[in-house]
Amino acid sequence: MDGSGYRASLIFDEYLVLGFASLITNLPLRD
Repeated sequence: MDGSGYRASLIFDEYLVLGFASLITNLPLRD
């Protein structure tokens, strides 16, 4: 696997985790 591609996938996964975390934390606040 390419090093740059691996790093890009790590950053992409981190954005996904942050996105899901923000959605989960914002849901109770909107209720």
